[in-house]
Amino acid sequence: MREEIPAPVLMVAATLLFATMGMFVASVDYSTGEIVFYRGVVGTAIVILLTQWRGKTLRTSLPWMHLGRRWMRASPGRLA
Repeated sequence: MREEIPAPVLMVAATLLFATMGMFVASVDYSTGEIVFYRGVVGTAIVILLTQWRGKTLRTSLPWMHLGRRWMRASPGRLA
């Protein structure tokens, strides 16, 4: 069985990666939309790869509850 990586180690790694990303973004002229898009693509790819590597699935048994929760969280933004 694989050992889990401790949460503090993951937090430090995330901080270093976020700082590195900020360093690269500051040196190139990209629009905000492009930055958000590429961050989303890279993040999604990492989540999918880690999920497959661990032999898990992203499938949920309650998809309608997830959609309902998403709609409820987005509603205040639409009303503003």
